[in-house]
Amino acid sequence: MFVSVCSVGFVWFNSENRTVKLFIPQSSQAIDDLDRAEKYFRVKNREQIILLVASSEHPNVLAPHCLRQAFKAHHAVVELESYSEFCVTLSGDKAKKLEDCMMINPLEFLQFKESNLDGKKLNQVQEEISRAYNSTSMLMRNG
Repeated sequence: MFVSVCSVGFVWFNSENRTVKLFIPQSSQAIDDLDRAEKYFRVKNREQIILLVASSEHPNVLAPHCLRQAFKAHHAVVELESYSEFCVTLSGDKAKKLEDCMMINPLEFLQFKESNLDGKKLNQVQEEISRAYNSTSMLMRNG
């Protein structure tokens, strides 16, 4: 009976897997430095990168056909139910809408509208992206 009563604590048992918690004392200078750096650089977040590779049919990744596939990949990620819960914002708060999420994405130069590719040729797409990339007045979502 005594062992049963004492084993009730296993209900709240959680194993710790984060190496920062396991191997760095929580009152150390390293933790203080990480907290200070977090104010200016989002060091506690993980970055997700999607690389796009051109196909043999369309050797340029900026070809409208390849960019349409990029739009499909982008929409698959942002349409996840929990995406806005886990995306990083400039303020550090939880995102209220998709536009609050911080990202570096070349599709942003096309205003995330696949319709902006309709009827355009490779040269037109490249010129538009180059113009937006070189524009100092245009800000991306990451500021």
